[in-house]
Amino acid sequence: MSVVHLGLDRAAVLHPLDGTGFLVPRGQRESRVLSGNLWLSALFPTHAPDAKVLLTSYLGGARRPEAADWDDERSVANVLSVLEPLLGLRGAPDMVRVDRHRRGLPLYHGAYQGRMRAIDERLARLPGLSLAANYRDGVSVRDRIVCGHAIARRVCTALGHRSRAEMIAPMAGSLGMAG
Repeated sequence: MSVVHLGLDRAAVLHPLDGTGFLVPRGQRESRVLSGNLWLSALFPTHAPDAKVLLTSYLGGARRPEAADWDDERSVANVLSVLEPLLGLRGAPDMVRVDRHRRGLPLYHGAYQGRMRAIDERLARLPGLSLAANYRDGVSVRDRIVCGHAIARRVCTALGHRSRAEMIAPMAGSLGMAG
């Protein structure tokens, strides 16, 4: 996977960047190049100087592994070809950095499900031990929140703090999580 960081003047980006970024679903035209784009300066304002933005794009991975071998110029050109119409980019970036990670994202295939069942079976024999990690049940921030709430509920219930477990339910509901 290649990670392309672009620093731009805020005025050179027409999109309000009023979120965290986007993932590109498989099958979209853009997915031939990009897996996603994070608006890091929206997430972490100190990651860019005032009146600047930092956009971080992810290329390659399992969808297009050869992208990790593209030179910087080709990587940046591909990112810009997707971001310019989507975000209304005007002008060239002030800062460009390309990082390459040969094993950047976990792939959940092969014996993954069997390993997860084996871990769950061992955890069931160890009362009081709970496990949360980004390789279990998804890697997104939302996935981590959902899993964290589920574990907090189990821990509260196991400790007999029924009222705390019930307090978690409304928070989970506001995040669109069932149960």
